[in-house]
Amino acid sequence: MGKQVLPVSRRRQVAKLALNSFWGRWGMNLNKTKLSYVNSVPDFNRYLSDPTKNIKDIFLPSEE
Repeated sequence: MGKQVLPVSRRRQVAKLALNSFWGRWGMNLNKTKLSYVNSVPDFNRYLSDPTKNIKDIFLPSEE
């Protein structure tokens, strides 16, 4: 007949869960860039003067 499936030990299950969780955590990219839209000049100035934000590009709309 077929093979008898042996139950996996609890210790092995916990170790596999921990390793899979760590693999997912280490694989995350924490330095993702965010895109923000600003609709007013005061908000724009607030973003520019905020030292916690690293602004890479600014796109200004054209009148066309």
